[in-house]
Amino acid sequence: MMNKEKIKNNTPIRLMLLTTVCVFVAEALIMVMLSYLPHLDILTTILIDSFLIVVCVIPILYFFLFRPIQKSLKAKIESETKFRLFADHTNDWEYLIDTDGKYIYLSSSCEKITGYSQSEFLSNSELLFEIISPEYADIIADHYDHSNNEIAPAHSTVFSLTKKNGDLCWIEHSCLSVFDDDGVFIGRRGNNRDITKRNQAEKALQNSEEIYRLTFETASYLIISVDAKGTFVDCNKSIKKVLGYTSDEIIGHNMSLIIHPDFHEVAQSTIKNLILDGRTVSCEYKMICKNGNVIDVNISSSPITDNNGDFIRTICIIDDITERKKSEYALKESEAKFKLLIENSNDMITLHDLTGMYTYYSGPAKYAINPQDIIGKMPDELLQKDSAEIILYHIKKVIKTGKESQLEALLNWQGVDTWFM
Repeated sequence: MMNKEKIKNNTPIRLMLLTTVCVFVAEALIMVMLSYLPHLDILTTILIDSFLIVVCVIPILYFFLFRPIQKSLKAKIESETKFRLFADHTNDWEYLIDTDGKYIYLSSSCEKITGYSQSEFLSNSELLFEIISPEYADIIADHYDHSNNEIAPAHSTVFSLTKKNGDLCWIEHSCLSVFDDDGVFIGRRGNNRDITKRNQAEKALQNSEEIYRLTFETASYLIISVDAKGTFVDCNKSIKKVLGYTSDEIIGHNMSLIIHPDFHEVAQSTIKNLILDGRTVSCEYKMICKNGNVIDVNISSSPITDNNGDFIRTICIIDDITERKKSEYALKESEAKFKLLIENSNDMITLHDLTGMYTYYSGPAKYAINPQDIIGKMPDELLQKDSAEIILYHIKKVIKTGKESQLEALLNWQGVDTWFM
């Protein structure tokens, strides 16, 4: 409810009403003031009136309209920076699109997966739809058309595409809506994972029993099979490595033996949906090992049917993602520690955008600097000309080379010559 109210408070109607009220109040005050002045000609009255409206309205609009927008943009930039930090260190193809469906960010893994570079995707917004296999083109296009809004739920699907070298690649796609700190919908975050090898394993299982058994027993993934009631009917040798059980300890038991209680209903619902629509689904669960440890897994479930299309059982390929989850948590914890370290440092620390504008400030109390007095300003607004030029030159050098650099310079800070590094 709070998010919806914040969204509503930032609508164009509210902004228009605020502007109207500001102008009305300002005009009323001006008319009262003019009534106390000697009689003036019409042109003079109009000029005075216009000037005073501008003087009265601009500060009001700045504090109640432009400043909130500026804060919102700052929050969006910070969010994108954190997203890039994570996305640039994963093998998955991560992206962020705005409310118009245009890319805000695209990770470099798109080239590893498809062969097409970031610049090729950014310069051709239709490239993804051009390389998707024809049988999935309409489905994915329809998904993109209907998912990019604030009420669209999280979505997951599987499709294939043709890589730049002509090879077929299977993609597991998931996406969800993204909101800023004010609860305003800013776009959609997506994840595309190359599951070609896993998909090949699934198809091999369906083609022949001989290939099925060979792949089944030698696969690095844990593979289990359950019937319509959720009873285990088969599993490969990886059950011992992943969960600590032998096949004899598992087969004949219900999947509730290893599925965490919080996910029992989800698992039962997945089997029912597989029986009804026959589509492969992928979900994240928690499983309980024989020794009581809880692990995070991604389970890709596919239905096995007979020649008449009747459901026989479900094949589940299980990927242990515990370490990945720990890495994600560690990344968040590292960010928190890094922020704490910065905020308690005895050094003055600033961040700049590509133009040199200050986007972050942290420093010891001895400088008596309020971050809000710096953030959003350029060096030449805070420093004398010579000092500002030194700072801007250094920033541009770092941006151009992409390398860490150190600078020792005598800067005039708050009217005092101070050595900075």
